[in-house]
Amino acid sequence: MKFNNFTIHKIKGYIETIFVAEYKEKILILDGGCSCDSILVEEFITNELKRPMTDVKMNFVSHAHPDHAGGAPILRDKYKIPIAAHHEIDKWYAGFGGFLQQKTDIMLAGFVAKKNGQKTKKNVNYSRIVKPNFKLKNNDKLPFFEDWTVLHVPGHTSHDMVLYHNESKILYAADTILRVGKKCVLPFPIPMPQLMAQSLLRLSHLEIKTLFLAHGEACPDIAPKKIFERSIILISANQGTVLNIMKRFSRFPKEVTKTRKLIQENKYPNFE
Repeated sequence: MKFNNFTIHKIKGYIETIFVAEYKEKILILDGGCSCDSILVEEFITNELKRPMTDVKMNFVSHAHPDHAGGAPILRDKYKIPIAAHHEIDKWYAGFGGFLQQKTDIMLAGFVAKKNGQKTKKNVNYSRIVKPNFKLKNNDKLPFFEDWTVLHVPGHTSHDMVLYHNESKILYAADTILRVGKKCVLPFPIPMPQLMAQSLLRLSHLEIKTLFLAHGEACPDIAPKKIFERSIILISANQGTVLNIMKRFSRFPKEVTKTRKLIQENKYPNFE
């Protein structure tokens, strides 16, 4: 899809869609996919775009889950492509609880891949520590790509971030909304529903002409504003059910417990 100064390409990854923004003199990767997707990204850039990997100036990682943070460190090790992510991304899987949660998320990634029709099981193991080269906060300009603004949208995790291109009115929404079939649905899990509702409300106020989702495209015939507003209602309706499922089948990282306590005490530093 062509815009004024760049073209956004799609790569079908193991679980998610990986987007690549190609400029005349540089390239931006919007999430690197799973660890097994790194070779797909490399082959697409070198074979399809006919560009050297040295043209890739940044890999934006929206959050620490395996289908978003798995491939970026591999490309950094191989080609020195820097990673930009939330400044507290590495707190998510910290400690023994975080270690167990990451292993659970890796298992869930395999389950999702199978459910999505992947017949070949691939290795999605990856480091739980991202060590971003550029540590981002809300409303920062993305390094080397200052036409993109970074927005902190906690809820799915404490550190989720999305990218907004004001000139072209593009939102890369990462995992704030998913498309399954013809329906737009909420991600799973949402351990911090209050923050998720706030995040979606903020996104609903943006002027968005093109919405890119890591899992599917925008729902047809529904404006982004309506998608976000409907999703807020769903959070309120399903909050208790989602949290009960989380408690039964998943271990909360310490960061979730800490954040929820700060919310209750009105001390959470919203949208850093």
